[in-house]
Amino acid sequence: MRSVIYSFFVLLAFLSLWGCEECEECERVASAPFTNLVFINNTLFEDVVESIDLVEEEVDTLGAQVTLLEQEVTALREDSTRFSQSISEGETGLEDSLALTIEALTIAEVDLSEKAEQLSAEEAELDSLSEIQTTIESGAVVVSRIRNLRNGLEITNSDTLTSYQVPLEVEVDETNYELEIEGTTYDLTILYERAQTLNVERVLSITASSLFATSSNFEEVDVLCPETNPDCTSGETIIGCFF
Repeated sequence: MRSVIYSFFVLLAFLSLWGCEECEECERVASAPFTNLVFINNTLFEDVVESIDLVEEEVDTLGAQVTLLEQEVTALREDSTRFSQSISEGETGLEDSLALTIEALTIAEVDLSEKAEQLSAEEAELDSLSEIQTTIESGAVVVSRIRNLRNGLEITNSDTLTSYQVPLEVEVDETNYELEIEGTTYDLTILYERAQTLNVERVLSITASSLFATSSNFEEVDVLCPETNPDCTSGETIIGCFF
């Protein structure tokens, strides 16, 4: 996973062509504001969650059956031992009971082995599905193309990343993207309020706040702002795109 390296180069590539408002009082202009995009395959997530629920039910059922069989095997072994010991001490008339107990024990042990094997397989399947769920929740996905519709700048990518850092326009109060995920094209519009700050070294800083995002074909778009950033200022804000 090269998300940090990729994000760095994506930011540099965008900044080289994005452009800023001219500032006659500035010696230089700081980097453009950016935000972080996370993509969640909601359809796949729901399918996996449904599968997990079904497998968990099967695991619970098999677990209960294994427990009962273990108890049955334990009881039959104790009966077998008791009958054998009584016979060895000279008690008669227990041979048939011992034979029936041994037969029942053999059947129960086979059943227990089969159920335990099934339980192990279902638990392995549950672990696999849980890993897939974790991967989906992490946002690990390949966004093969990110294109700025205003200037046509396009970034291509073939890596699976958990987040994508993209800069925001500094000349207007919105940035419009076209993105491609698994062969499907999506649109994303990010709206915000710009602010400029000139420090004592005459370096202009441009920030964006009150971020809001819309899309016509993402299933859902959520702007996630940490508690330390209630104004949804660029940089710390994450935009979750569900498809």
